[in-house]
Amino acid sequence: MRRSWSYICTVVGGASFIVIWIVVAVLMGLDLIAFFDRWEGKKTFMTAVFMAVPFGMAGIGVMVLVMFLYSALTGAVHSTLSPADGPPMGVPDPSSEGQGDRSGRAGEEVVIPDHCDACGTRLHRNEVDWTGPLTFRCPRCGRTIHAEYRLT
Repeated sequence: MRRSWSYICTVVGGASFIVIWIVVAVLMGLDLIAFFDRWEGKKTFMTAVFMAVPFGMAGIGVMVLVMFLYSALTGAVHSTLSPADGPPMGVPDPSSEGQGDRSGRAGEEVVIPDHCDACGTRLHRNEVDWTGPLTFRCPRCGRTIHAEYRLT
């Protein structure tokens, strides 16, 4: 499966944030342990609970990291919208006839170019991968192309 740079940067950035979360939580827990070793006050059950909170945060961070990396590597995030569900809200319906179907804005229609500028492939509404209300990918080269609104 081909991944875009923005997807890779999102995964790396998200994983980095979660790793930093885990490291900070563990360091906070170790600091609390050192603090309570020096503390001369009475140590109660609540002291132990207070020391366990950062380690619990780190444990949650590990679980989130595993789920995040699993979904990123298996593509589970991208498979949440099946072709049977149709395009996301605001995206023109690719199964409709012609390139001049209305998109929901009164008096306007979405029009896509006839050919991809990068590879020259003829573009059809039902063969492109819509990525946004006015953006889609060429089925051959994967280049992001912009559609436009035109008055009807």
